[in-house]
Amino acid sequence: MPLSAEFANLGTEADGSFSETYCTICYEDGEFTMPDLTVEDMIQLSIDHMTNELAIDRDAAERLARGTIPGLLRWRS
Repeated sequence: MPLSAEFANLGTEADGSFSETYCTICYEDGEFTMPDLTVEDMIQLSIDHMTNELAIDRDAAERLARGTIPGLLRWRS
């Protein structure tokens, strides 16, 4: 998920400062909010969010999720 320049989507570090790497969905108080989430789980959650909440075509949402999420720092192997 793109991080907002206005900090609305930024996660927080343990000291309360904003994370420059992770969003509020994934990261709060210096910890992942869903530590057992797999990359495939995140892809599916993202596809569902984009299709249900943002009215993005399912095929387009899947291409976007599969093309973006595996490259994010949390999911790089």
